[in-house]
Parts: sequence; C-alpha cells; structure tokens
Amino acid sequence: MPEQMVVIDVSVPATPVVDVVSVGVQGPPGEPGEDGAPGPPGPAGPQGPAGTAGLHAATHYVGGADALAGSLAATDVRVGTNPAQTGAIRLANDQEIKARNNTNTADRSLLFVDVNNDLQVNATGSSTVHVHGWALNVPDGIIAVGANSAQSGAVRVPNNQAVSGRNASNTADCVLVMIASDNSLQFGGPGLSAISNQSGADFHPGRLNLTYSPYVEWGEQTAPAAPVANGARMWLEDNGSGKSRLMIRFATGAAVQIAIEP
Repeated sequence: MPEQMVVIDVSVPATPVVDVVSVGVQGPPGEPGEDGAPGPPGPAGPQGPAGTAGLHAATHYVGGADALAGSLAATDVRVGTNPAQTGAIRLANDQEIKARNNTNTADRSLLFVDVNNDLQVNATGSSTVHVHGWALNVPDGIIAVGANSAQSGAVRVPNNQAVSGRNASNTADCVLVMIASDNSLQFGGPGLSAISNQSGADFHPGRLNLTYSPYVEWGEQTAPAAPVANGARMWLEDNGSGKSRLMIRFATGAAVQIAIEP
C-alpha cells in the first residue's frame, strides 16, 4: 500500500484575531438606603433581687414648690443610724421629733428616748402638754413632777410643792395637799371653803390618827359660819386683845370658847 503524506499547516494568518475587552472607570459610591423599620421588642428579662430601702435625701416642704407628691407606700419610715427595729416610724436613740413654734423662731421638742432610755416629752420645758379626750395611763410606772421629787410612790412631787385645783369661779388656785418646808403635811389652803366628801357634806374622817406627829396645829382665822345640823366647827381666833383662843360653834347658838392663850 503506498504511503500517504499528512500535511500540517502551521502557518500564521496574515491578520491576527484579537478579542477587545472594554474596561470602564469605577463610579462614585451610591447614596445610603433608608433605615429599616424597628423590630418587635424582645421578651422581658427575669426579675432581679429586691433592693435595699433607701432614704430620700432631699428636704421637702409640704405645700411648697418642692412638695413631695404622692403617698409613701413603705410599711415603715426609718431615720438615722441604728434606728428602732420595730414600729411604723423608727428613730435612733436620742433623736427627737420636733415642730416649729408659732413665731417661726425656734424648734420645739415633742418627744424622744434619751441616752438613759427615758421617754422625754416636751423636753424644752416651756409649754404645757395637753391630753385631750383620753386618760393618761401609766401602767407599772410613776409620775414624777419637778426637780428633786419624791423617790417613792406612784405620784411624786418635790418638797413644798402643792397639788392644786382651780376654784369654781376660775379666778384662783386652791391648794389640795402638800408637804411644807418644815415637813408637815398640809391639807387645803387659801380659797377653800371646806374639806368635804364627794356628796358635798363636810368631811368626817371618823378618826384622826396622829401616829407620826401627835398634835394638831391651828392658825388664827376669822370665825366661820355655823355648820349644818348635827355638826360643829372648831377654830383658833384672836380674842381682840392679842391673845389666841380656841373656839367651837355648833349648828345652833353662839360660838363657845374652849381655851385661851395664857
């Protein structure tokens, strides 16, 4: 079989073929887009631990520009360092509750527990404490009045200080009872017409016990009026010549002299 010739054309074309690619210049950045709508709220987180009750540091004047609005919902109010551990209003020891006086010139103490653990009421001491509508009940306690009062007894007063009552016409005080400066017990005083029992009749003790001071002492006075029926009144008077005489008067008849100063 005759050989065949294979011809490979490796010639270069006369006109090369070139693919042309256009390259553009990068333009400026575009305008930012509008914000998207907010998403829905997430679920609530767990409740945190209870906080410690704090104090409102500002000073508030009720009714003024800085008035404290609303109501205090707390179960108690605690003031100062180491306040009381119970109660609706809890104060530290020796810390006072005060009020302003009517002339707006000073503060007045209302009450507090002092360093001796005594309850002090009206500690400034220059006004009267009035108790309206209810009795003063002091269970298992005492009432001590003034400086150097008695050291025993339920009601304790100093020497030569009287327990007094107001007269019916509201014009003067009448001494009820006192221990005088000579340590004598004195009943009554100027302004009293008589010592009577609750029914209004003159007081008849039945027996006068003079265990500690075995005598009865009178001072001179003017003659009293006659007593009621079945009664008698005894007194000391001047006889008109500078001598004291002991007199007695019954419901009827003239006064009778019992004895006269020698």
